[in-house]
Amino acid sequence: MVDVEALKKAAAREAVKSIRDGDVLGLGSGTTVKHLIEELAKRVKSESLKILAVSSSYDTSLLASESGIPLTSLDEHPKLSKCFDGADKVDRDLNMIKGGGGCHAREKIIASASKTVNILIDYTKLVDRITGKYSIPVEIIPFSYRLVLEKISGAGGVLKLRYAGSSKLGPAIGDNGGFIGDVTFRDQDDLNQLDTQLNSIPGIIEHGLFLRMADIVYVAYEKRVDTLKKLSNRE
Repeated sequence: MVDVEALKKAAAREAVKSIRDGDVLGLGSGTTVKHLIEELAKRVKSESLKILAVSSSYDTSLLASESGIPLTSLDEHPKLSKCFDGADKVDRDLNMIKGGGGCHAREKIIASASKTVNILIDYTKLVDRITGKYSIPVEIIPFSYRLVLEKISGAGGVLKLRYAGSSKLGPAIGDNGGFIGDVTFRDQDDLNQLDTQLNSIPGIIEHGLFLRMADIVYVAYEKRVDTLKKLSNRE
């Protein structure tokens, strides 16, 4: 049985080595980032590392603050040194599907603001190709839900809303106030076309298809962590 949490910790320990004094970081969301924050907090304490961080979610903000990592905002620092996040799927071209936790809109904003995008995954998340069989998270303005449903259906897709579960009735709500759902286009494997289709639907705040955004991917295996790099980093 794969110990996924141990692999996430291994990826975090490797990735945190790249952080330098004076960096302004972007922090994504989820359990992988939780491990990275724990490792980063150790360096802040032991090395008096001077860094700032912009968070993509309330959960990350609370954890970072409690761990002694000072927070800032994109208003104050619109250009970030590097960001760190997890992913649901990563292919060999470093395209990604993100948004399992529903924070993909802010995660994509932070990634776009970062000079270097660092992604941490365990090897089970690495796939040869991202195809239409994988669901793509979306966040939807509630006012537009019925329109978005019709548009996706008309384009050959299926939209399923997520529900909050036992702690709250009704749809899951993202940090931007939108409904969180998942879209599947089973007969569509052209990622650029999928990206265009979802971007063209009014009412979708953001979707979880991240094309050509990752610069470095840390892939944790049981006895090693591999580093995959984009051929050329963005300027």
